[in-house]
Amino acid sequence: MDLWQLKKGAVVKLESGASATVLAPTKDGQWIRVQYLESPENPMLRGTEDLCAEHEIKGIAGQPSVKRSK
Repeated sequence: MDLWQLKKGAVVKLESGASATVLAPTKDGQWIRVQYLESPENPMLRGTEDLCAEHEIKGIAGQPSVKRSK
């Protein structure tokens, strides 16, 4: 997934099962800043911000998941 194509406000699904809102890409394009909406594995993450790398993103909410080659 090309992180530059993610727009501010998009909701992404993470490999951890969490969902998060995109806040902004970083200047190097290797990460995006997100705010957790929910995290079944760690409910305390809700509302917190973090950086996510491309490999952590499973897909965009409402769209098919990204298939990864191994």
